Amino acid sequence: MNPAMPTPSRQDPRGTMTPETKGAGGAVAGLVFSVLVFGSTLFTLPVSTIAALFTRPDTGTDRLQWVAIAVFWSLPVLFGLLSAILGIRAVIRFPPRTDAWTAGVLGLSVLALQALLVIALMVLHGSVRIIW
Repeated sequence: MNPAMPTPSRQDPRGTMTPETKGAGGAVAGLVFSVLVFGSTLFTLPVSTIAALFTRPDTGTDRLQWVAIAVFWSLPVLFGLLSAILGIRAVIRFPPRTDAWTAGVLGLSVLALQALLVIALMVLHGSVRIIW
């Protein structure tokens, strides 16, 4: 780009947002939620470990093993769903190569990498219970 040429503004002179950038906050929120997926697993790990300790029997079968798994995946699944919804919405709604479209694609990419990591751990471990 020629440095002498002014860069195009994303706002019109009256200060209102153009259709290209209106509603772009959802795409950024989707990117933030995709990053929070991994952080929330670090937050729910100690809580789910305590749930596993309180729900496991001393002897016999473990009928409440689902409690620790549900506690562990509660926040990551919530943030992942929000990230996927906002990312898909941004990719559909905004034209390619805009900031909102890029944020939506980046959020979906981060989410996909984390999902692949979880699937790989489940395959290697042989169970949904990859922690306990």
